[in-house]
Amino acid sequence: MNIQEISVSNNLRKKLSLCIKDENIVQVDENGDVIVNVQAYKAFKTEQRKTPIEDILEKQQQLDFSCEFFFFN
Repeated sequence: MNIQEISVSNNLRKKLSLCIKDENIVQVDENGDVIVNVQAYKAFKTEQRKTPIEDILEKQQQLDFSCEFFFFN
């Protein structure tokens, strides 16, 4: 499994956890860490023509879309 771990502030983690309501795309673990299914997110972006994660991160982090998951901690 290929995972990109990204450290973000608690405030950004909260925003990320709320940006997409579909649990197939974004899940929050018991510690508040946010896990994003990259393939599902790419499909969401294409379908909705929105980039909520990139908008929240504001170019603070480079996302590797070849990964299976983004793990925001």
